[in-house]
Amino acid sequence: MPITLQFLEYSPTALTSLFSRIQSQPWAMMLQSAAENHPDNRFDILVADPIATLCSENGVNTTDFRDGNKAVSESDPFEELRSLQHALLPEVPTISPWPFLGVPWAISATT
Repeated sequence: MPITLQFLEYSPTALTSLFSRIQSQPWAMMLQSAAENHPDNRFDILVADPIATLCSENGVNTTDFRDGNKAVSESDPFEELRSLQHALLPEVPTISPWPFLGVPWAISATT
């Protein structure tokens, strides 16, 4: 699936409305930026229904794929994540002025 951009008019109420459309999807999350008037308030992120989830608990990584497959490993979870990103995501050039690329992953780490 190609990565696409859609520019939306921002408002805090619009963000809540947009999230309400995806909140019932698996792994739906809304990451809100700093307080509304804070100078670092730049990005809010909505995600849902990732192609894979990587959970790490007690040194064991479990990756669940959207197609129902599962993989288990005991490697470093961040190395595992890099490997999965390389295998599953297309090469995408940086898009200015944003300092990141969206990554369709949900990460849960516990010890």
